[in-house]
Amino acid sequence: MKKQLLTLLSIIAVAFLLQSCGKELSRSKAKELIISDKGLPYDETVRLPKKYYVRQYNEGGWLPAVGLWGGEKYSDEKDKLDMLLSQGVITLEDIDERLPNGLHWVYKEIRLTEEGKKYLTEENEETLVMRSCTIDFGEVTGIQTDEQYGASDVHYTLVRKNITPFGQHLSQDPIDKLANFSLYDDGWRIGL
Repeated sequence: MKKQLLTLLSIIAVAFLLQSCGKELSRSKAKELIISDKGLPYDETVRLPKKYYVRQYNEGGWLPAVGLWGGEKYSDEKDKLDMLLSQGVITLEDIDERLPNGLHWVYKEIRLTEEGKKYLTEENEETLVMRSCTIDFGEVTGIQTDEQYGASDVHYTLVRKNITPFGQHLSQDPIDKLANFSLYDDGWRIGL
């Protein structure tokens, strides 16, 4: 009889422990759910215009280029483009375009080198989409739980890894994020 009572108490204690553990959101469980929900790790990309306008000519004479029609002003992007040139991932071709309406454009157009093509993810007539880095999970920095409502706010960070030449201008600081979790009968889920 005593042995049966001890067995019954042990079963009740284990059941109680299992039930109470399911109600608390651990850092490792939050990390697992965030990674799954956000599809981590994933590639981050940047868009580069193919054309960078240097100057334009119209009836009034030569003017600084204003960066219309899918292009940017070369002077605004010169430092970034010089860095990409020095790393051997792009070349810049000088284009002198005379249009039938009297406009005359001078611009620089990006050409990817073989090394630069390794980072290309998409291209159209006006832009290049380049892989800049990998976004990955950093760490859970805090969990705040409201037991009454079965909800938790999880503060966490994302980090940039595997930085390419096209991502060197991006911040290397961890990216602070917040995820809201709700407790259901089958466990914790990330809210919308």
